[in-house]
Amino acid sequence: TPEEIRATVKSLTSEQRALLKGYSVVTADEVILRAKPNKNSDELARLPKGEWVENIDGDTSSWIRVKADVDGEDVDGWIYRSYLVKLQ
Repeated sequence: TPEEIRATVKSLTSEQRALLKGYSVVTADEVILRAKPNKNSDELARLPKGEWVENIDGDTSSWIRVKADVDGEDVDGWIYRSYLVKLQ
């Protein structure tokens, strides 16, 4: 569940958090990676729960810009913030 993922992230040691700084984890199934930060934007991929993505500069208040591995290719896109746990 998303709550379990959040609890797992919170339980990481400071060393583990430092290693994962700049990444987020997807908290729901079939989360849509979009070309732009809005729900009407083109769909680039669907990501599974538990997938790690790299954070990229350019976040908005509701969306996080990420780089995800999609079939072995790095794809830049946007995910709605509530579907990610972002490591600071």
